[in-house]
Amino acid sequence: MAERVEASFASKMLASIDENMPIWDSKVLDRIGIKSSNKRGQQKLEETIELYDVIVQWYDIMNVIKEKEVYYGLYNQRRFRLSYCRNSFTS
Repeated sequence: MAERVEASFASKMLASIDENMPIWDSKVLDRIGIKSSNKRGQQKLEETIELYDVIVQWYDIMNVIKEKEVYYGLYNQRRFRLSYCRNSFTS
């Protein structure tokens, strides 16, 4: 009997419990440039854990970038509104 590592299923179960955890999906792997090998058994499990850590790190970086974009976007919107208001009152 062959041992299978169900990374995609396991990650989706984890994400259903903790929405902050990323999923393992062929499209996700492709997007961030990760290739999974054809290893089997314990080697496959170890590789999968290492690669999932890479996905988690990438996901964390993307969340930080997203938070900064949201913050700076709100900052720029407020700055624009403030300058617009100042110009309206001084004109």
